[in-house]
Amino acid sequence: MYQRWRKPAQHFGALGLFVSLGLVTVSAQQPDFTGVWTNYVEPGGRGRAGGAGTAGGGRGGGADLPMTPEGRQKVQAYQALIKGTGDTPGGFCLGTGMPGSMLGSGGYPMEIIQRPEQITIVYEAHNEVRRVYLGKRIVPEADRLPGRNGHSTGRWEGDTLVVETTNLVEQVDQRYAHSDKARIVERYRMTKGADGRRVLTAEMTMTDPVFYTKPVTAEKRWSEVPNGHLLPYECAEETWNIHLEKLAEKAGKKTGFAAAILGVLALLATSVAAHHSAQQFDFGQSKAIAGVVKRFQSINPHMRLVLSVTDAKGTRDIAFEGHSTNNMYRAGYRDGMIKVGDKITVYVAPLRDGSDGGYVTAASTADGRRFGPQSRAEQEAEREKAEGRK
Repeated sequence: MYQRWRKPAQHFGALGLFVSLGLVTVSAQQPDFTGVWTNYVEPGGRGRAGGAGTAGGGRGGGADLPMTPEGRQKVQAYQALIKGTGDTPGGFCLGTGMPGSMLGSGGYPMEIIQRPEQITIVYEAHNEVRRVYLGKRIVPEADRLPGRNGHSTGRWEGDTLVVETTNLVEQVDQRYAHSDKARIVERYRMTKGADGRRVLTAEMTMTDPVFYTKPVTAEKRWSEVPNGHLLPYECAEETWNIHLEKLAEKAGKKTGFAAAILGVLALLATSVAAHHSAQQFDFGQSKAIAGVVKRFQSINPHMRLVLSVTDAKGTRDIAFEGHSTNNMYRAGYRDGMIKVGDKITVYVAPLRDGSDGGYVTAASTADGRRFGPQSRAEQEAEREKAEGRK
């Protein structure tokens, strides 16, 4: 009896092993996207290489989109409303929303945490979080809550992760404006870059019968940051400080904590007009300005600085803004590098109207420390110095 069933049992055992190996093979086809990712740049290139669809990132620029009359009218009404203000959602600590959060996200990195039933995507800018549910974790449609990033479900097609996002709200405040009827499909796949690093590519297709006459497509690529980490991004800190200032003024308390808050926040009032208004600055120019630090605040979304500057116009205080704390840190800034009373030189993109101020892209201290890339002004000074030695 035992001998009769022995061979069939062996066959079933072999079949079980084959099926098991088959499952392992299928699983092996699904790459693990876990890690920190940043904008992909071609080796030797200076800018982002994200494909034709990423021009302008999530908030503006790029080629014209195939909008319907209704969609175009709504976008134009929004643009007319904010014209001349420089206002953006980010300036009010609001994330871009899909698909801009995926395509742009302000150039900040993102982190992916992958589990079989859920993939969590954290964009550093504004701490935007997307959760992609798979299998049994998929939420029934009737229980989904609409939002700027919508609701995302995922499935695997071989080694490609397909993410479908619906339940969006109407948005006219980003590059890829859309109605609440929009449907976004992303296809993520893993490749290798020329330097051997993992490269994550996403192909996005958005359909929206209300805003577009045909599907809108774009591509985005990221490169892996080995052992990378996201930095904290507390954008609302500035708004909270301003609120505390108002409370202190209302209470009429100018000593102790209230006085300290008012001293720190005085600088915010001097540069509020330039806050998050990128079009006010000429980033094609670079200007070196030396001065003594009167006030300095390293916060998100923009650093604040007041320098006492002496030049042909006399001595006066000039307010500047610059990169966020996170971008300054990645450019070499460390806590305590700039203090009140320090003599520093900042390299700025000047204001287009020629008035005092600018956007700080780099700075150097009297003891030789610096953060930020070498500015155009520095490059020109080095070239003139080199030519003078010849």
